[in-house]
Amino acid sequence: MRRGHALDKESIDIEEFLNARHIDYRTGGMTAGIYDQILVARGYTRNLVLTLPSHQQALAVIAGSDCVAVLPNSLVATSPFADSLVIAEPPIPVPPRPFWIIWRNRHASNATHAWVRSAIIELFDERSAIAS
Repeated sequence: MRRGHALDKESIDIEEFLNARHIDYRTGGMTAGIYDQILVARGYTRNLVLTLPSHQQALAVIAGSDCVAVLPNSLVATSPFADSLVIAEPPIPVPPRPFWIIWRNRHASNATHAWVRSAIIELFDERSAIAS
């Protein structure tokens, strides 16, 4: 949310949160947002007013409006709008998002490609972070 938003406070009440004007972004083929699925599983729905095809567009709209969104912190922190946005925990926590590495089969035996894949896995693997 933008700095100075009505929900920019210590804790956010579930009803205030659900009634706020929400923006979501969905990549190709997604019919429902990840957070919406979490809410529905708990019997809630949010006031979704706009769905966009990219997080950059969502962040631009949020920075200049009273809309809010549930996005990964890393997207907000690296955004050109980071200074005008506030990160707050939603009342219903978001579980960690899965991370996939996808490559063409023709690269499976390429040594350089295999090294890059293993470096990415090591960088993001929680077990590696705990062991170090």
